[in-house]
Amino acid sequence: MKNYIVSSNRMFQDFLQKDRLKNGRTELYAGDVSIKTVTYTDGYSLDIYRPKNAPDNEPLPVIVDIHGGGYIACSKETNIMQSRWFAKNGYCTVTPDYPLLPENTIPQALRCIFKVLEFIKNNAQQYGFDTDNVFMTGDSSGAHMTLIAAALQNSMELRAQYGISSDAVRIKRFAVTCPVGSAGLLTGILRPVLGKHASDEIKYFRSISLSDLVSQCSYPDIFILTSEDDIGIHYETLHLHLLLNAANIFHFYKSYKGSTHKLEHVWNVLFPEWDESQEANGDILRFFETGKPE
Repeated sequence: MKNYIVSSNRMFQDFLQKDRLKNGRTELYAGDVSIKTVTYTDGYSLDIYRPKNAPDNEPLPVIVDIHGGGYIACSKETNIMQSRWFAKNGYCTVTPDYPLLPENTIPQALRCIFKVLEFIKNNAQQYGFDTDNVFMTGDSSGAHMTLIAAALQNSMELRAQYGISSDAVRIKRFAVTCPVGSAGLLTGILRPVLGKHASDEIKYFRSISLSDLVSQCSYPDIFILTSEDDIGIHYETLHLHLLLNAANIFHFYKSYKGSTHKLEHVWNVLFPEWDESQEANGDILRFFETGKPE
């Protein structure tokens, strides 16, 4: 049953990605950026997007873009359009692959994400990374990873629990689109695919649940984006917003409304050419640059 859930989901996500790239969309913003693919740790690579007119080693602010996919599917290529959009607007976008469930665990994925941050620190001169201005964004389950990374950054104790001892570059601000991560949704999504990693379910879910993590550490600046058209997940995101409010964790929260498009799950990641997506992604850049999305 577990293998069927995983394989069918991956096949469906591959179909959706191919469908989104029809009608010439494969070339969207391609002429505005350059791209390099680099191995950052054994078995995993990342894509580096830069404005085409920027010299290779000119230091640019960095956005680490963490893809979603329900923890079990998708890849760095899923976020190709948004990564190009950020790059054409003057950023160096770093988009990594990372370990997926059920073959791996969420802590393994986080260890790889911190390896990405090590790579940025150790290769700043070669690839033109401005290590004083590194930001992170993620969507859906990738937004959950991003929020865990935010918690780990400010807690040596949590990093030790996750087995992270890296000397990584620090993230200045975090933006998350349509995040998930409450204990209830996690158990519903992950229990069918946990397999051998479910030997101590309660401990495992508490280690990755944002409901538990927000009480264990201080958070850096966070911007949460959502839309009421994101059926089901919108209320999960709203729950996270209320959870952070209850924990007195300062953050920005904005729910977007579509004018010409229905703003379904991670709309600004998949369709950055839409006017509504330009507004949302522009707010992300404003937040990264000024600390305020508007």
